[in-house]
Amino acid sequence: MARSRSLVAALSGGRRIAGVELDVALSGGLAWADSGGIDGIRLLRQADVAMHLAKADRRPVVAYEARRDTANPARLAMAGRLRAAIEEGALTLHYQPQLDLRSDRVVGVEALVRWMPPDQQRPISPADFVDVAERTGLIHPLTRLVLRRAAAQAAAWQRQGLDLRMSVNLSARNLEDESLGRDLAAILAGEGVDPRTFEVQVTETSVMTDPTTAIATLQAIAQLGVSVSIDDFGTGHSSLAYLIRLPVHQLKVDRSFVMAMDRSDAGRAVVHAIVDLGRHLGLEVVAEGIETQAQLDLLAEVGCATGQGYLFARPLPAIELVDWIERHHAAQAPSASIAAVVPIPRGAAG
Repeated sequence: MARSRSLVAALSGGRRIAGVELDVALSGGLAWADSGGIDGIRLLRQADVAMHLAKADRRPVVAYEARRDTANPARLAMAGRLRAAIEEGALTLHYQPQLDLRSDRVVGVEALVRWMPPDQQRPISPADFVDVAERTGLIHPLTRLVLRRAAAQAAAWQRQGLDLRMSVNLSARNLEDESLGRDLAAILAGEGVDPRTFEVQVTETSVMTDPTTAIATLQAIAQLGVSVSIDDFGTGHSSLAYLIRLPVHQLKVDRSFVMAMDRSDAGRAVVHAIVDLGRHLGLEVVAEGIETQAQLDLLAEVGCATGQGYLFARPLPAIELVDWIERHHAAQAPSASIAAVVPIPRGAAG
């Protein structure tokens, strides 16, 4: 890998050809024969796949990985199964609570898609099937399924008096979809959900893939009254100039920064800087990946208002989430009526 990077670096840079100064940028793909043996044609195809991934990632060299090869037989099979699962509505949502760190009250949830095929004993990792969806175009029907399920759940909770902000993740491919805003408006209207209680999350990297199109898509969504959150803030190809142009309401501190808070002064300084930036821009700041009391205490010290993480709860099915909220709020006010805190009949959470 090191030699490949050196070769790419040597061939890149300025070149004068026919009196014209050209800036040359190269991308390289690596593939190698494993112990089981591989023919030359297949090896060249894998190197070509890796080269295109290097271009897409804007990296000088990328090694071939079967999980990122959309033509890999296993991935093609997964794509076929995923398409069927989407069409049959076989995917489910789990919800991770977000808490106001000052009052310890649950203020929202992040909806996370889960896939448990009936012929398997363990669920398929979202990192695997979402990646397949993004690379095959299935991300569009998958996202609409998630939006419909999340909106329906939000409506069910709202009808019963549990008002939680519902947050759904969007990918870079979603931000290229000019019809997404119209479809989201129809979904929210059809379910009777107040758009002001709905939120979409996008990463910095997804916005920077095509900033012009992403900004237009997010502006259309924001015009509905839906909030926009920048997820994993500080870890992607960020640009404060684009951050100012985006209709952003919230920044999410990446879990890697939160985990570093109780390990180093630098970790605390980074989180403090993000919280201050959000405050000066009038944005809510949410810390994700909170796992220890020490992290929670440090977040309170730097003034972070909202957080989520395993310290509070893992992502849960809807009914289990309501049970968790009841127990959590009852523990805060044991003398109060649980029904008064979360007035939800047991059958309304599904």
